[in-house]
Amino acid sequence: IGGTVIEKVAHHEAAHAVASALMFGEDHVTEIVVNTLLDDGMRFGFVLERHCNSLKGKSEFLADAVTYLAGRSADKIILKVIHAGSTRDLTNAQKMIRMVKYESGLDDSLLIYEDSWLMSTIDVKDLEKEMRAVEARADAIVSANREQIVALAEVLLKQPNVKHAFRFSGKEFRRFLKTHALVRPTSEKRIAVPLCPASPVPSVHAKCNISLILAK
Repeated sequence: IGGTVIEKVAHHEAAHAVASALMFGEDHVTEIVVNTLLDDGMRFGFVLERHCNSLKGKSEFLADAVTYLAGRSADKIILKVIHAGSTRDLTNAQKMIRMVKYESGLDDSLLIYEDSWLMSTIDVKDLEKEMRAVEARADAIVSANREQIVALAEVLLKQPNVKHAFRFSGKEFRRFLKTHALVRPTSEKRIAVPLCPASPVPSVHAKCNISLILAK
């Protein structure tokens, strides 16, 4: 596996896409982008997903967290190095877990941690335990689909470089999966969510909006 920054980004984003397809279905991914101009403030890469404004449960939020951490798992398992670009993924995954445990009433507690006093009582060790559990799920997906992620990264890097980016549409991704079947870890189930048209303007981290970016 090559060591250039763009090659690393391709593997990272390929893992996001694979995890998203396993968590929510192949139709969930609408585009994978790897930017080739990395010194002008652009994001290194992202995966566009379909996402409707619908009521979400605990399993959906945690599946989102798994998808966020899949890129970092690819860095660790396939590339053998974790870089600072995964910080945003960790932040977003943590936000999903906080939503479940402290901000939505989806976990055992009936308290909604809205004020600073309640937020100060959050058990950091408990949050870390939940993050490790999500990380283990992401690691399992990447380990089971290592060959598929590497193959997808190679395909991404062969796309035409248009406006400083390699772009791979959802249709092309589904065609790729026909010859590179994904392996679902026995502990994982697909999360059934309603689909809606992807927004032409992706929104960052807005998990309940039309679309989202899984970015470095």
